[in-house]
Amino acid sequence: MEHSEMIEKLQQKAHVTYEEAELALVSCDWDLLDALLMLEGSGKSNAAEEKNAYTTQERRPDFSADGEAGRGNRDAGGAVRFGELFKKWLRQGNTNHLAVSRNGRELVLVPITVAVLLMILSWPWCLAVLLISLFFGFRFAFKGPDIPSRVNDVMSSAQEKAAGAVEIHTEKQPAPEAGSEDTKTE
Repeated sequence: MEHSEMIEKLQQKAHVTYEEAELALVSCDWDLLDALLMLEGSGKSNAAEEKNAYTTQERRPDFSADGEAGRGNRDAGGAVRFGELFKKWLRQGNTNHLAVSRNGRELVLVPITVAVLLMILSWPWCLAVLLISLFFGFRFAFKGPDIPSRVNDVMSSAQEKAAGAVEIHTEKQPAPEAGSEDTKTE
């Protein structure tokens, strides 16, 4: 390719004047790609606005596991999607809370993220504390903008069953008699 053709080609691709294209080619030792990149780097070229892509590396089609070309790298896309999903879960876990109350008074308000981490790291202890606290009249509820009401309905139902079990157990306990050893004082 002759120098004049290279100048015209660069002028056409980079949308610059003939003189700017010639100056860029001369300064880049007549390398068309380097001249184009130099013009784009200096801000003189508006070719990037047209969404053209230039690279010095050979482009090879990506093949997926099923042999289809051009599908891209699935691992990178999956990692990006997982990262976005994880950020969304983390944001929701921090904006929504688990409220613990007793006798109508809210005692603790814990972000759901913290509650989930505690359950993962020490699930036997958390499960035991949860069950025991239900029998002592503690109430649990989820609060936040992303919590559907049916979640708290299910929790209320479980709490009512635990309260009913406590009532049945206390009703079956016989009251101590006036003359028994349990009521005598020394």
